[in-house]
Order: sequence, then structure tokens, then C-alpha cells
Amino acid sequence: MTYRKLSRGQRAQIWIGGPGLPTPELLFETDEMLVEAPNWSVDGASLLVNGDGRLWRLDVDSPERGLAPVGFNGLPEINNDHVLDPDGEHIYMSATDGHIYRGSLHGGALNARTAERVSHEEGQWHFLHGVSPDGSRLAYVQMNDFANPGKLAVMEPHGPSVVVDTGEGHIDGPEWSPDGRWIYFNTEGFTDTPVTCPARPHPRRGRRRRTPCHQPHGRLVPAPVPGRAMGLVHRLSCRHSRAP
Repeated sequence: MTYRKLSRGQRAQIWIGGPGLPTPELLFETDEMLVEAPNWSVDGASLLVNGDGRLWRLDVDSPERGLAPVGFNGLPEINNDHVLDPDGEHIYMSATDGHIYRGSLHGGALNARTAERVSHEEGQWHFLHGVSPDGSRLAYVQMNDFANPGKLAVMEPHGPSVVVDTGEGHIDGPEWSPDGRWIYFNTEGFTDTPVTCPARPHPRRGRRRRTPCHQPHGRLVPAPVPGRAMGLVHRLSCRHSRAP
């Protein structure tokens, strides 16, 4: 597996938008590499993106300075699955060797930008999408190979993983609710149309509260970004019921 690249004639752009901006604002564009998956820093001063297998920082107030590399020792090339640790000082990244790594965003004498591998199961792909609000657990998509559907898995950094039963079909994009009690993910398991559904996993046994979903009244709701702008997410109406 390798990182994605721009095709001939393509350009990559980074935009922000929100209720405080009359129109979306183009911050940065390049035809040199494909940049993806912007994460806001905790202070809202910068965006962290991936490109050419590396992590980069973009200053929101001075985007004309361009992308600054955030280098890590011992880190393989990364993909577009990276999420900030809630402490604001570290970031988790999925790499092209199939594992999840954690690295400091600031460096220093004790942690000079060294990326530490936190997943240890061999023969599995770990595509990270969510970090619990207290930073104690990771939610990711586990895959044995690309011919079989991805499964929702939860783990503590350096700990064993628990695969959560979400039924048939591929799942993607698991993220934690702000209270840490639910994980939201994309799935086609309940319908022929992709929808977003919540699951409440048991912390150890991998069981979940079943949440059949339907898609009658999707609507756009604001998702806040620290001190800056807001993104839009598609919120779907779901019926909640307990598993037998």
C-alpha cells in the first residue's frame, strides 16, 4: 500500500467555511502533491494534513508560508487516517505498514518527534478514525485484506483489540461521541444506501447495542471547529433498540 498522488493536471486545495465567514475561504492550493484530511490544532491556529506519505502543518493566519513538514523518526509513510490526541500535544497516524503510530507534535528532549507504534497485531490493517474524548481508547477499521469487509475494532494504545459486532457489511469512519458512550460509523449493513449509525460497544466483550437505521430525513448540522470555522455533517434519523 502506498500514499495517493495527484493525477496530471490536478490541483489540491484546502478550504475553510463557517457561520462567521460570508463565503468559504480558499487557504491553500498546490499542484505538487495531494494533501488530505485536515485536522484542526487545539488552539485553532493551524491545520495538520497528510501528503506524499508525510504529515504537514499549515498556518491558518499565514497560509502563504506554505506547508511545513512535521517529521518523525521511525515513522513509515502515512495515509489520510490521522487524528489528534485530546491532549493536543500528540497525534495518532495510520501508516502504510498497516499499523497505528503516536507522535508528539512539538518534540523536545524526552520526545524528539519520535513516532511510537501503538498497534501490535500482525497481519491486520489498522485504519484509525476515532480517539475517545479521554484519550484512553482508539476506534479503527480492522481488515485482514482488501477483499473482505472492514470491521469496527476498539483498543487501548498498546493493548489488545476488541472487534465489535456490527453485523454484515463493511464499516468505515468510526468516531466517538463527545461523552465517549457511542461510536458513530458509516455502514451499508442496514440498507442498500450508505448511512451513519451509532453503536455502543461493551468495553471488553465487543458486544454492542443494536441501532437499526433508516434514512428518511437527513439534514445538515454544524460541527464546531475550535475558535475558527464549522464543517457540515450529514445527520441521519435513527431508531434505537437494545440487542436481545
